[in-house]
Amino acid sequence: MEKIWGMNRPRSLNNLKVALKVLWDHYAPNYNVTRKMPELRFGPGVKYHGRYLSYTTAQEKGQPWMIELCPGQRNFYVLIHELVHALGPNQHGVKFAEVYHDVLSHETTKDIMGSSLGQKFLTFLKSEHPEFVKKAYRNR
Repeated sequence: MEKIWGMNRPRSLNNLKVALKVLWDHYAPNYNVTRKMPELRFGPGVKYHGRYLSYTTAQEKGQPWMIELCPGQRNFYVLIHELVHALGPNQHGVKFAEVYHDVLSHETTKDIMGSSLGQKFLTFLKSEHPEFVKKAYRNR
């Protein structure tokens, strides 16, 4: 499974669209999200503190949300992060960490998260966002 999905390797737009569809179809109903799946595109990103970052944004009323992945961030890790924003939690807080954990526990990602790359990613989450991860795991 890791060879198909890859976590931190750059992926093609088509591969990431497939991943987004699988996860959106599963999670949007679970979180009562009735809008259409976000449009996924490659773009320059948004400049923040001197570097470019990927982002998720709502478009005009009635239009789908959009996820833009910038160069260097066109991988499964960043896609999942932006997907969580599209599902609802705009800020990086407890709710975001809970949804993020839920998505990473999805059967599609279990093989990935069981891999050495996945374990490195969970270690990263715990070290970079310990207060959020601790709160998200508190009731599990």
